[in-house]
Amino acid sequence: MENIHDWYVANYPDDPMGRRLDTTVTFDQLMTYIITDENSYSDELYIILGVEDSVIRERVFQELSDRYGISYATIYNEWLNKL
Repeated sequence: MENIHDWYVANYPDDPMGRRLDTTVTFDQLMTYIITDENSYSDELYIILGVEDSVIRERVFQELSDRYGISYATIYNEWLNKL
């Protein structure tokens, strides 16, 4: 399973914040958190990723959308509704 850190660094090598992403978190784990974890809250996403950066979040959400065939809006709304 590809982790988010490796994917991000390979695709956005000029973004130094990407190197701070948690190296153990996979796309599957993040998707499970967003879609199914009823007890989570929106800011927990940044704890999971290891960075608090909305540009990184947007790029990761777009990749989740592409990988899983779920619209970006659905992913974003599922995350946002955890407020």
